[in-house]
Amino acid sequence: MCEILGDNCLDFKDDRSKIVISEKRSSYVAENTNRKLFCNYKVDRCIFGTESKKCDYLLIDNQDHKSYYIELKGSDLIAAVVQIDETLSKLELKLPNLIPFGRIVLSRVNTSDLRNSKYIKLKKRLSTKGGNLIHKTNTLKEYL
Repeated sequence: MCEILGDNCLDFKDDRSKIVISEKRSSYVAENTNRKLFCNYKVDRCIFGTESKKCDYLLIDNQDHKSYYIELKGSDLIAAVVQIDETLSKLELKLPNLIPFGRIVLSRVNTSDLRNSKYIKLKKRLSTKGGNLIHKTNTLKEYL
């Protein structure tokens, strides 16, 4: 699956046991205990150049055919939701066989944003494709 997006914006392609993606005070950590092959792409300001803001990273699980749209942000949950949604819209035709997941890591969160229609729509969009949307503060850790 990694070949579809090329190598220009490829951050890594390997089977490392621990995947860490971080910026400033936000970190996404994935434990890859089964040593599956993952590809990580820098999306914002790379895959789409300087075009409107997109999510920060796209992590692709080649074995299970999953894609993780990752946004590391300060406190604007809705801006992160919009960035993931726009990236998904741009890439879903190139990656039709991947189940999409949204991952947002904030330095702090406003709980009233959870009722925002953009947040609810993205959760539903990902759910209908078999994925989900998760957001955490400071560090999001999961087992893939």
